[in-house]
Amino acid sequence: MNMIKIKSKSIKKQIILKLSIISILIFLCVEILVIERTYKSLYRALDASVEAHIKSLLSLIEIKKNGAIDFEFKDEIMNEYKTTKAFFILKYQDGKEIERSELVKNKDIELPFSISDLKEKRNHFWNIKIKNKPFRCAITLYSPELERESDEDLDHKDESENKKIDSISEKAMTSKLLLIVGLNSQDTIWRLEEIIKRTSMSILAGLILILAMVWIITDRSLRPFNKLKDDVKKITPNNLCPLNSPNIVEINSFIESFNELIEKLRHFIEKERQFNSDVAHELRTPISEMRTILEVGLKWKNDLTEEVSKNYEDLLSSLDKMQNIVISLLAISKYESRKFEIKKEKINLTNLLKNYIGKFQKIADSRNIKFKYNFIDDAYIFSDANLFQNILENIFSNAVEYSLENNEINIELTESNNTYKISISNYTKNLTKEDIPFIFDRFWRKDKARKDSDTHSGLGFSLVKSISDILNLSIVAELEETSLFTLRIDIPKDQNIFSS
Repeated sequence: MNMIKIKSKSIKKQIILKLSIISILIFLCVEILVIERTYKSLYRALDASVEAHIKSLLSLIEIKKNGAIDFEFKDEIMNEYKTTKAFFILKYQDGKEIERSELVKNKDIELPFSISDLKEKRNHFWNIKIKNKPFRCAITLYSPELERESDEDLDHKDESENKKIDSISEKAMTSKLLLIVGLNSQDTIWRLEEIIKRTSMSILAGLILILAMVWIITDRSLRPFNKLKDDVKKITPNNLCPLNSPNIVEINSFIESFNELIEKLRHFIEKERQFNSDVAHELRTPISEMRTILEVGLKWKNDLTEEVSKNYEDLLSSLDKMQNIVISLLAISKYESRKFEIKKEKINLTNLLKNYIGKFQKIADSRNIKFKYNFIDDAYIFSDANLFQNILENIFSNAVEYSLENNEINIELTESNNTYKISISNYTKNLTKEDIPFIFDRFWRKDKARKDSDTHSGLGFSLVKSISDILNLSIVAELEETSLFTLRIDIPKDQNIFSS
């Protein structure tokens, strides 16, 4: 029987992961947008301040009557140019310098563009560092104009004097000025960093809040699915109960189809159990009759030939096997149908195991097999004594029958994680790890030939599994590389009223 392994993925993890990625992307987009808008806003304000400084400096420029430039700048009035907060450079377009502030007295300012590319009456901005301090700079191309006299004054001047004035004005127009102004932008950068820091923290807090809400909403939304998963896990061949609908439209049709399948399986299993029970009941009577006839015939062995007597004994042995099979089938059918009452009582697990060692000691000695055991003292459980003894009967019988001769059977009774653990280990042959999933199946035996000397029918472990399910015990079979076969029974203490 091939097992199909399905790699399941948690829906909750997928939803959280996808929403987390989306939220992080939104966070990054919003953060980038905030940074960009803040940057532009702060630098617009800074550029406006630089332009205001340019206008104030340009207002100080005056052309004298002889065409010379008069720059009426005074440190006492504009003292910010005496500090590291601002600087300016005023010069002609051809490079001849008129004046510069203290900060850049011996500093050449490199322009990021060519002077020939400058347009008049348009400011060009860029960022530089002076003495490791950031500055926002602007350069403007300026054509000074000679202050014109009123028409009344011009009328009193002769024509030659007016021509002289026009000539001076024309010369001044052709001698364009370059004004470079820079303002310390450290405060602006600090404000930008502070705004970025605060907005990032706010957006991050919002992101965490969103993810927390997504987690809570997803968890609550998936609770019906988790309950559905738990209900499905509870379904066993002995507990084919229908699923309850969580009133979710998207899966109601699935649950209806699943419940229909459960009902079909239950009907099929009930028919199989009934068939096994009917066959076992029908066989029990003729087997008993044949057994009686053979036993009566063997009472008068002296009247029988040796060959006939031997045939009678072989037939009786075969009938014993058939009778054991019928009894086991009836027991399995009864246990799986749960049509009986469980009678719980106090059981001393330690003493019970010791009794079974004594019971099978003679058979073990005949095969030179030794029992080696390690038990905790006085481990008590509260269970059905007959059913539990049926489990131990089959396990001990299988261990003694299939253990290698001249070897030992190791039995342990321990306590771990509020659970009693019974482990019965023995070395065996011809058993592989591929066989382990099938050992609890009915009539399964490693030896397909089913020799006559074999007293086992392949129903013992199937019976053990059925009883274990009834008593809520966990039974696990393991095989190590050394061919050490171990059968472990876990008995949860929380199902008992007694403890060691």
